[in-house]
Amino acid sequence: PSHDREGLDKHISDWLLLLYCSGVHPYFNWKSMTDREIRFLERLLEYWATNVCCKLVNHIGGFWRYMVGVMYSGGKETSHGDSWIMAFIFYCFCEHTKVMHPHMAGIIDNFMLLAFIVIVVYGDDHIWCAPRILEPIMNHITWKKFLKEYFHMNLRDENIYYDLISVIDNSGRLKKRGPKFLKRYFILNKD
Repeated sequence: PSHDREGLDKHISDWLLLLYCSGVHPYFNWKSMTDREIRFLERLLEYWATNVCCKLVNHIGGFWRYMVGVMYSGGKETSHGDSWIMAFIFYCFCEHTKVMHPHMAGIIDNFMLLAFIVIVVYGDDHIWCAPRILEPIMNHITWKKFLKEYFHMNLRDENIYYDLISVIDNSGRLKKRGPKFLKRYFILNKD
């Protein structure tokens, strides 16, 4: 399925932001640092996480508000944070599906290991796929319901596609639409 969320940034909870912030640790080579550098970086990351999750914001007209949660726009980590959080939510959905359908849990695990269940995500755009055998339990309806119930997010423009490639006719128009990702269709280049 290909999807777009309605206002993802505004629907990200503080705990998701904090989880994302704590997930930066693998990006650093901690073994190459001194104890003093490690303490400094840990304090810096704690300060950053605190200010990402809860912030004092000045709105138009001098109205100040304390905001909890909400991914801020325009920051260097906004797109990466949205991507990380969306992937985290998708894999929570996979685990939730396994719990709701325990007889399929082994199959879902194997499909995930083989990358037959996968998500491609960039900011708030994503495309995920799963084998058709799972379609009754992993589809745009169960995904939409999961997002709404557990993360208070609304899914819009949900579509199911069975092919990644869009086909164009001789005049350049789409005669068969595949998923659109980052406002682009996947079209086979025959050159």
